[in-house]
Amino acid sequence: MEGDVRCLQCGLNKSIVFNEGLYYYKVPVGERSLFARTRQDVLHLRDYFESDRSSSSEPEFDFPTVFYQHRRFIVERLNDLLDQTD
Repeated sequence: MEGDVRCLQCGLNKSIVFNEGLYYYKVPVGERSLFARTRQDVLHLRDYFESDRSSSSEPEFDFPTVFYQHRRFIVERLNDLLDQTD
């Protein structure tokens, strides 16, 4: 999948080729997907979406609106993934 990365914080603006094979964990959310490489990343994402934060000043936590709209679903799926890898 080809796309662009844009960050208003740091000014990054470049084209990329995304390879989902580099990620072990995947949670489909509508027409998008949330990916994580490690169990620790899954825990971090689960804790983030479990909180009531709606956005963050940290660029790595700038997610599409659909993710915030489905945060409960994301937390449930991430918990399922964690249970499967115990």
